[in-house]
Amino acid sequence: MLSPSIGRFAFGLVLALVFSAASAATPSGVLSFSGVRDSSVPQLEYNSADIRFTQQSLVADTTVASSSITTGSARAQSLLGTNRVEVLNLAPVDNEALRQSSIGGPFAAGVSAWFDTFTVIGGSGNATASISTSVTGQFGTGFGATGVYLLLKVSPGELAGLIDDPLAALIFDTAPAPLLALTQNVIDTSRFTEDGELLAPGSAFGGTLAGEVDFVYGEPFVLVSVLAGFANDTGSLSSFNSAVFGISAPDTATLLTGSQFTYAAAVPEPAAAPMIALGLALLWMARRRHAA
Repeated sequence: MLSPSIGRFAFGLVLALVFSAASAATPSGVLSFSGVRDSSVPQLEYNSADIRFTQQSLVADTTVASSSITTGSARAQSLLGTNRVEVLNLAPVDNEALRQSSIGGPFAAGVSAWFDTFTVIGGSGNATASISTSVTGQFGTGFGATGVYLLLKVSPGELAGLIDDPLAALIFDTAPAPLLALTQNVIDTSRFTEDGELLAPGSAFGGTLAGEVDFVYGEPFVLVSVLAGFANDTGSLSSFNSAVFGISAPDTATLLTGSQFTYAAAVPEPAAAPMIALGLALLWMARRRHAA
């Protein structure tokens, strides 16, 4: 697998890429990164959070970031409300000893991120909005792949701080806790351990994530949605039609966005779905009896 500390690398890469390319004056934006490396990362390079890729692409629009060399490839695309990544590696790790403390290469990485400013009006005081993200994808049949999804909430002021110093939150562990999070791995457990859910090679990636975001009526907040994929050894992850976000404000409220984009409605939590289905069935039966 990439490293026992892939979570730190992933989050650091995400923060550095997203916030260094953003603008504090911009209420919304998208960013996509793809990178491939043909060798392992030395410990000093890893510690400095300065990962140098053999080939990389960084785009701040809705086009596809794409990188490809003989040892692997990566793609990423970001739209408001949708994240897409795809990573593939074809070469085994070239330094097993280094992999124990850094990142064994060659490897491929893809990061898709978008952020938008939300303001809810039509009420007063504190309230909550329902949020969800549907993450879908497929792991390859080889070992060595990780998929990470994060949805973060920050204030406009916190966003500006992250833009000014994107690695400070990583180094000092001050980054906000994610509202929604998913980490899944396909690794050889006889050799490595990793945070997150462990899956077998060839497994489906993703799931339906649902929750709530707190807000104050009339006060803007920023949501940052990130999907990242990593692969080394013979690992791969295809998640290019994935991470579809939804949000639903209270029935009497109006949701405004800095981008003026209209997001899909949030889907219910998976545990609540059977109860909703049962309720609809009972309602249908009741109406049939009334009609009879």
